[in-house]
Amino acid sequence: MSLQKNSGCRRRPACRCGCSRKRRIRCRNRRRHKPHRRPQYSKRPVRRVKPCGCKQRQQTKFVEAEKLDITTGNDWSSFLLVNSSLLSMYSYAIVNRGANPAEVMVEISPNGKDFMMDSKMDVPAASMQTITPLRYLKYTRFSVKSGEAGRPTSLDLYFQGQTAG
Repeated sequence: MSLQKNSGCRRRPACRCGCSRKRRIRCRNRRRHKPHRRPQYSKRPVRRVKPCGCKQRQQTKFVEAEKLDITTGNDWSSFLLVNSSLLSMYSYAIVNRGANPAEVMVEISPNGKDFMMDSKMDVPAASMQTITPLRYLKYTRFSVKSGEAGRPTSLDLYFQGQTAG
């Protein structure tokens, strides 16, 4: 018996009865014998996004508040409550315009009601100091009192901060 090539199939072309009559056979594995085709890609060109070259950044925003001509007393008085959660950098400036020293402190709070002392310093007479919190919580406030009991002084308080940009 001779083998007949039928689109790449190697089955015997003989009849089922065993005679040598040739018959046409159809290969059951047609997909396997088809020539390899490359995958078809769409004809549309792929658009690649190119950067425009400019750097898009958030603009830095500055925030400030002030409380002028504060007279200190023997007890702590609080001023300038600030939600500092969105600020990347902030500080308080104190200008002592009086002839007596003052004590100042920054307090922090998670909820705006319960405060704890974070930073504390003395401000000599006729001078200026800056103070920043050492730890982070959502709210900050500023408290002042006289450095010497019964000797009030006059202060100007400034708060300045900036957002991340």
